[in-house]
Amino acid sequence: MIPALERAAIILSRLLGLARFHSTKDSIGFNAAQITKLMDIVSCLTLVSHKILLLTMEELELFSTFSSWLRFEIDKLASSSVSEDISEKEATLDNSRVLTYIQQYLTTSPLALYLDEVAQDDYTNDWQHAEDGLSLLDMLDKQLQRHESGQPCMRALPHLEFLVNYLTSRSNAVFSSIAESQKRSVRMGRETKLDIGSSISKYDVRMCAKQGPVSRVPRSPVRS
Repeated sequence: MIPALERAAIILSRLLGLARFHSTKDSIGFNAAQITKLMDIVSCLTLVSHKILLLTMEELELFSTFSSWLRFEIDKLASSSVSEDISEKEATLDNSRVLTYIQQYLTTSPLALYLDEVAQDDYTNDWQHAEDGLSLLDMLDKQLQRHESGQPCMRALPHLEFLVNYLTSRSNAVFSSIAESQKRSVRMGRETKLDIGSSISKYDVRMCAKQGPVSRVPRSPVRS
């Protein structure tokens, strides 16, 4: 997901340059404020993705230590006497990391903040806060700091699914605006009336790309 977010950030950066290049009179379907908002959401997703990656790596390392300790305890109980091999294994165990896994990861993983289910009320309230126009990245950073210090925080904003849905909603609005702008920019030429003095029942029209001066191509007479 992180490489995809990096590519999205590059594309949005180019769109932001286009929005700033064109004047307000030019209708390109999007403006700098809309693209800045999308970049803000992508930055939030990047932050959350890195947090998830770091927590996952830490949890895997702690689980490996916990698994070794648990295997040692099973072998120790299964052995009738404490052998020299068991004593050496016990000396290499990192009991502090085992205790950390039991206290912080065994019952509830810190990844729940980003991946667990969110109540609908929290989802709706955080969505409204995100629409206030404030920097979403600053808001998310403050909420993560509150969570790490044990204070109450917004539950839906750090959630991965919430941020993806919010980005999708904002992106669809920009895409729709661009499509409408492209429709309005299409200008049809004035119609050309063909009249040969009688009704036309059969006709043949062809458009051919020619390099250089356009030459007249003889055509078969029109039959009425």
